[in-house]
Amino acid sequence: MKTATNLLLFGQFRISGLLFGLRLGLFVFPGLALAQDLIVPLETCPQVEVPFAAPADPEALRYAWDFCTGDLQLNPTAQRITDFINDPNTSGNDASRPEGLEIVYDDVNQEWFGFITNVSSPTILRIEFGNHLNNPNPNYFRVPVGLTNLFEMRFRKENDNWYAISTKNNTSLIRLNFGSSLRNIPTTQYLNNPFSGNNFNQIPLRGYFANIFALDLKEDDGNVIAATVNLLSNDVRLTLVNFGSSVSNNYLDTDAIQTPFNIGTNIQGISIIKDVDNWYGIAVGQGNIVHLDFGEDLFSIPTVTNLVPNISGFNASLDLRRITLVKEGNNFSVIANASQGNIIRLNFGNSMDNVFQFTQI
Repeated sequence: MKTATNLLLFGQFRISGLLFGLRLGLFVFPGLALAQDLIVPLETCPQVEVPFAAPADPEALRYAWDFCTGDLQLNPTAQRITDFINDPNTSGNDASRPEGLEIVYDDVNQEWFGFITNVSSPTILRIEFGNHLNNPNPNYFRVPVGLTNLFEMRFRKENDNWYAISTKNNTSLIRLNFGSSLRNIPTTQYLNNPFSGNNFNQIPLRGYFANIFALDLKEDDGNVIAATVNLLSNDVRLTLVNFGSSVSNNYLDTDAIQTPFNIGTNIQGISIIKDVDNWYGIAVGQGNIVHLDFGEDLFSIPTVTNLVPNISGFNASLDLRRITLVKEGNNFSVIANASQGNIIRLNFGNSMDNVFQFTQI
């Protein structure tokens, strides 16, 4: 099955306990990793209907054609969705430090959900938008998970079962099993911390998941792979974990590989994408934007490049937190937000190897 991805790019930042949503109108359907052209006849005649056909792709679950590309080059509008301090449905500890935000589409019931992790409360917040994300009055529900310090979450549907993987910043990945409905209270399971208890260079006795925040989850050649980055000021490392054919599998130490960044500190966000046969990623942190080139195999050691020296006038104090790397039409775009409320955009054009254009929105 394909990884469940965000169908609408939905940025999040916090100012004095308020959650703001950035509605950018970008739809990215599961299974559509590549932009494809419609098949049209080479010749036609006046007043004859021209048939358009989708290209044959046995792996595609469905198609979504965008005849008005370029939305991500526009400036977004922001709308406050809820006040976490004063909303009666999210009062108490649930108002404390909302962090990761994931938007999920249930294509069976045609419903949109949002899930927000909460650092200081053993709950996550479920937002029910209904059939449209532009619903101005969504419903909010506190969901007990029995764990605090959850940060990023990534969802995946396998057969009829919903799973989520989350980072817990004290050296753990967490698997949440929602069963057949995203409205269920999930069961939680701590996953193996590879090589914990071993003195691994500058991360003694803490294993590969020392203070992990950033997370992405992708499928490559039938294998589900999680990418995480340590939030450390002196020893930043990228860790890749191979779940095999299902995110429900329990991986071993030998299913994980790790590489030092050597550049960049305090990395808190990562997003990965495939361009034809090549995997790329962007990771962000305080004053850092890092380009990753994995080659054809995602489960491999990437080439790491710091992009900040190529950005004229870049504000090194920007505390970049969350990031989305997407392909709209034939254009690769990176949207990242900072804790100060700033939003940046990188436009790579038709290739992640291109010289990019930087914009602060």
